[in-house]
Amino acid sequence: MGTIIKTRVILSDSRTVLHGKALRFADGVIDRIAPFDTLIRRYAGDKVFEFENAALLPGFTNAHCHLELNWCKGKIKYNGSFIDWLQAIRDIKFGSDPPEPDPFPSIEAMLKTGTTTVIDHYSMPMPIAAIRATGIRYFPLREMFEFDNHTPNEKEIALRTAYSFAVHSPYTTSREVALTCRQLADRWGRPLSTHLSEMLDEIEFIKKSNEKIEWLLKKGDAYNGGWKGQGKTPVEYFFRMGLLNSRTYAVHLNYWEKNDIFFLVKSGLTPVFCPKSHRYFGHPRHPIETYQRAGLKVALGTDSLASNDSLNMLEEARLVMKSFPDMPLARLFDCLTINGLRPLNLHTRLGTLSDGKVADLAVWPNIQGDTPDEIIHQVLKGADETLLTAVNGKTVHLVDAV
Repeated sequence: MGTIIKTRVILSDSRTVLHGKALRFADGVIDRIAPFDTLIRRYAGDKVFEFENAALLPGFTNAHCHLELNWCKGKIKYNGSFIDWLQAIRDIKFGSDPPEPDPFPSIEAMLKTGTTTVIDHYSMPMPIAAIRATGIRYFPLREMFEFDNHTPNEKEIALRTAYSFAVHSPYTTSREVALTCRQLADRWGRPLSTHLSEMLDEIEFIKKSNEKIEWLLKKGDAYNGGWKGQGKTPVEYFFRMGLLNSRTYAVHLNYWEKNDIFFLVKSGLTPVFCPKSHRYFGHPRHPIETYQRAGLKVALGTDSLASNDSLNMLEEARLVMKSFPDMPLARLFDCLTINGLRPLNLHTRLGTLSDGKVADLAVWPNIQGDTPDEIIHQVLKGADETLLTAVNGKTVHLVDAV
């Protein structure tokens, strides 16, 4: 038995609207998009959802978050120093009474707001099986530090993760640990994520030195007294190391220099922009449009509740729409859906709706538009909750069906 969903329109991808059609899926896969009457006659025993004045869309992808930091909400104050902010998190996270991660309120909220896939950095023990039992498509990347570790044990590192790795940053992860993670991820056919060119102190440290970052490393007993500046930007440093490729999430990329574009494009990586976190730290205008003009497929993420007040991808997209009013809505929608799936190599199976694709989708209410731009605009400006969200053909959130 399958499921048939009828809505007023189907936005199958950022540039294609289907009118007068319904969608059927079975065993987690979209079986057929056809007229509703045709599907009802052919599949009389199917479960049927009919939604008036609604649109059926692909699910959203949160390409970067830290669910383990949910406890930070309202507790960590930013005094203008990113280093102080990061150390304040560490002081609690690794203190005598570390908090227990509680990702479930955020996961429930993500499913209600149309997010079906999440790429998560973690370093604390996480209830991964329970997270996956919620139905969300969850990819846990074990965050790696150890700036002073130059002889990593590959077998021991491999056992640390439930899926793949997140090299925390160029200033907190040694070359040897980073490359070990890259090699394992490539061998397994899985992505790797890293915070890159997030702040000016980082850029200065990789080029020559930076007292604030040296202080941070010493506080974490990870200072490498033999470190010498590389005379390169973080992007070039990681590129020439061999860390960046098409299965890499480069998170933030708040700052760039002219030659960085060459290395970013050459690697084929996916930049991840976290708009609300970017605003929280007061960074200058993000170079997302520069990256897009260069052909990079930028994805969106939320970062954590240490620098955000929610993990709602709608709010991230709304801020982009406000901050970059000239960005085509189709391009923004790709940032919200398919682009974040590329390092997972799932962009051919998810992120759009057509026969044979996996049934990760959401139904949005009160949509009267007929063109892709009208529908995207109304979704982003409209309700904060879907009528239905499904992941792998399983209903994970349902408000009402008629």
